[in-house]
Amino acid sequence: IGDVAFINLSPGISDMKLNPSNNLELFVASDEGLFKSIDGGNNFTQIMSGRFLEIEFHPNSTDTMYFIKQAGDSTLFYRSDDGGNTLTLYNNGWPNPANGDEQLRTEIAVSPAAPNKIVALATGSANGGSGLYGIYISDNKGENWNFQCCGPQPAGPPDSVNINMMGWQPDGSDDGGQYYYDLALAINPTNADIIHVGGVNH
Repeated sequence: IGDVAFINLSPGISDMKLNPSNNLELFVASDEGLFKSIDGGNNFTQIMSGRFLEIEFHPNSTDTMYFIKQAGDSTLFYRSDDGGNTLTLYNNGWPNPANGDEQLRTEIAVSPAAPNKIVALATGSANGGSGLYGIYISDNKGENWNFQCCGPQPAGPPDSVNINMMGWQPDGSDDGGQYYYDLALAINPTNADIIHVGGVNH
């Protein structure tokens, strides 16, 4: 897909989303930036440069979109209220790794059952542990975020309270895992309290 300029970038693509109400409007998140097509993928315009990982639409409004961008040792959350034309950074409560720590991957998910809620699955290493960095939840379309799980802090050594859902052990007792490879997140469409996290295990 794409025009010559887009193809010549040879982008590594992380996510693609069609506008649910307009199948000619296609968004691409890639290591060469965030792109938009209004002609079904024949031509692309760059919205923003950088390494983008994730795209989600608000369940009730195609004007409201969410994006995840990797920047240095962190990820950033952006929201658009005009159909992806302009992006605004929201970071109140968002993961903020300290010097020497990293948080390089985040998946986000939404549910029609709670349309303004966003769940973020953040992975990385901090506080002497790696794998699950944390589950973060926003109830106001990303303007504010709360650390939800697991344990009292991001990452850290795993134990019975601070389970590492990214590890190989089914009880979450081991450190690490393939947390930059195997990563999936979904919210039940009829009950937004039911969250599915996929790493090596489900």
